[in-house]
Amino acid sequence: MYINHSCINAETEGIFHRFFDEIPTAVQFIDTGRGDSDFRETMIVETESGEKYVIKLADNDFTFPERINMWKRTAEEYLKLGYYCPQIYCDNSGRFPAVTYKGHLCVAYAEEYAPFRSVGDRSAADGVQGRVQYETYKRDIWGMTAKVAAQYFDYTDYPSAYCLFETFCPSDQTDEVLANALEWKKYADTLPSEFAEQVDRIWKLWTDNRAALEKVYAKLPTSVFQADLNSTNILLDDNDKFVGIYDFNLCGKDVFLNYLMRENYNDFDAELTMIF
Repeated sequence: MYINHSCINAETEGIFHRFFDEIPTAVQFIDTGRGDSDFRETMIVETESGEKYVIKLADNDFTFPERINMWKRTAEEYLKLGYYCPQIYCDNSGRFPAVTYKGHLCVAYAEEYAPFRSVGDRSAADGVQGRVQYETYKRDIWGMTAKVAAQYFDYTDYPSAYCLFETFCPSDQTDEVLANALEWKKYADTLPSEFAEQVDRIWKLWTDNRAALEKVYAKLPTSVFQADLNSTNILLDDNDKFVGIYDFNLCGKDVFLNYLMRENYNDFDAELTMIF
């Protein structure tokens, strides 16, 4: 993530005024993209009145108006359950417009400026130890997850980034789990010949288990989850109390057991310990 502070230019001001009527005075750019095929940038705009506004721009194959509407709905549902989430806004015409920005044709949407800081921001600024901090709010995070699961949300068919047996992005050839398994098999096949029998046995076990799971997977309980719990997205108040989350661009419908296992596998407890 790259952060840059700059003055307002004509391009930035033009995009800002598609959403808001105030006079912008300064802007902070945060680069959240992942390479040439995934351009994403956040603008935090300060205005003459002292208010701050957030505009997000993306040029990738998973950010488009229909999906942003799903993110918007999901943030609203989390808010109804008592968890703060910055709300997502359309432009003044009620759309998520396509705009030219830094040589990209981007879809743009606005977001409420969060009054809370993320775990990562608080820890970096205050020197708080990640593991100690995590112990104070981990029950709240998993309680939130259970509440969302209990709603059995069914207002979208867009999958979360953790999806199995389907792809998240149109450019994906397979789901992420299968992609990782295929990478393992590719590497395993380069091992000396004495390992071939063991490799074949492991691969057959994996493919047999995957095929068995696929037969029942569609029958398992689902809901719609934010699907990106990490130190940059978990919000705390000034007393280190968990208050909510943001960044919904990986969210979507998922089988609860898959979502739970994938979030546990990601282990943001360990992530926090390593970072801080």
